[in-house]
Amino acid sequence: MRANTVARWLARLVIAGAFIATQVCLLFGTATAAAKELPEFFTLGRLIFGEQISAPASSSAPAWTFDARAGSQVEISTTGLSKLRLRGPKRLGGNWNTIWNPIVPKAGKVLFKVPRSGRYGIFGTRMFNTQKASVALTCRSASCELPTWPLGAQSALLRVIAVGDTGLQPHRANDDPYGGFKYEEYHLYTEMVEGIERYLDHGDLRIANIETAITQGGKPAKKKFTFRMHPNALDTLVRAGFNGFAMANNHAGDYGVGGITDGMTALLRARRLNPGLGYAGIGANIAVALRPHIFNVKGLRVAFSSVGFGFNFDPNGPYMARLSDLRSALTQIKAVPADIRIMAIHFGSERALKPSVDAQTLARNVIDAGVDVLIGHHPHVVQGLQRRGRGLILFSVGNFLLRGARNMSMLGPDMDFGAAVRLGYDVRERRLRTLELIPLYDMHRVVIPLEPDAARDRIQRVNRRSAALGAGAVKLEIDGATGFGVAHF
Repeated sequence: MRANTVARWLARLVIAGAFIATQVCLLFGTATAAAKELPEFFTLGRLIFGEQISAPASSSAPAWTFDARAGSQVEISTTGLSKLRLRGPKRLGGNWNTIWNPIVPKAGKVLFKVPRSGRYGIFGTRMFNTQKASVALTCRSASCELPTWPLGAQSALLRVIAVGDTGLQPHRANDDPYGGFKYEEYHLYTEMVEGIERYLDHGDLRIANIETAITQGGKPAKKKFTFRMHPNALDTLVRAGFNGFAMANNHAGDYGVGGITDGMTALLRARRLNPGLGYAGIGANIAVALRPHIFNVKGLRVAFSSVGFGFNFDPNGPYMARLSDLRSALTQIKAVPADIRIMAIHFGSERALKPSVDAQTLARNVIDAGVDVLIGHHPHVVQGLQRRGRGLILFSVGNFLLRGARNMSMLGPDMDFGAAVRLGYDVRERRLRTLELIPLYDMHRVVIPLEPDAARDRIQRVNRRSAALGAGAVKLEIDGATGFGVAHF
């Protein structure tokens, strides 16, 4: 078994970054002195080409990560740093497996030829008596970035990314501010999302279903499985890029109304990381829980609602929007001025590859009521895709990063994958133009996209499920390079 205490695992991270014991003391001591502050190496800043990031003033040995393609030339520009260590590529969810000797930047710059594709770390030593330290990346070759969505940046479109069930701790896990165990292996929250972050970069609205309470206290409900995660786990998701959360589902109330209240507090607190963050499906009372959140993105108003099954709270107190409230939720989302209306619904049968007749009827009624996109989840597997007029039904996008779930690979290729879906909306015409689907793997541990051959196979399976829905079935083309699915409308 790997380290069984948070302190030991944090020390491992700090050692990976600072490498000598004196730096460990400096870094870790500063972090633990502040009760509510995260240790520096838990929140490694992630660099994107063309952007500059400054280190916190308290950081004596700042560190950052970046993703790069094999053979590319990366220029690292620094201020306030006397030395750098470059490490990587990092095994997703694992250690920094390669270490280079310290480099002294000449005129504040280092030119790095990337030996293998993957994630790299920049670990710096701050100059003596220097308050400001920063780093920026510039690509000095034809291409440095790793591939992501088949259709590229799509900057001319409003891009909506939707993923399914998300919770970063298993059943009744310890209250851990930094990470958790899965099958006797410990991962930091930051490590759990390493494989998907660069895909989230290419979205404007990025929605996940939070299938857990976000709380540090309370008593678990009397049910077979109860989930909760630390507010720092939510912060990790926000730092990774998510800015929209569906909160209504059968695990939202696993720690009672106190867990609902704590979740709202955590969501509001997370707005310090992204002021545009929004959520739907829970609220101080039924009226607030049913009220759609309005995102203002690229000049468009996007209304977002969330309903699900599982709990029946007092309508006058902390509340979760239920499936029985669907008619009211539809009335409200239709009434608000919006260019695009999205509703997340937690419904259906677990592990069913085809939605039931009742589920299909419900979904089509939602589109007929004026919703543009229905994002479905709960079955934990990917179901088919269907157009209905100008509307779109994603019956189930499966698991995204649900560490309370079992290893779905044990169930075979029909059930072993989840889906990340990106929709491209024409800003001027306010209509859906593109759909891309990435098959996901290891959703119970450290989520990653499937390799091309496996992805190609899963897209074919999704197409068969869509075809079985009848009229309006979405047929995905298979991208030759990645194996991901693409559709144009």
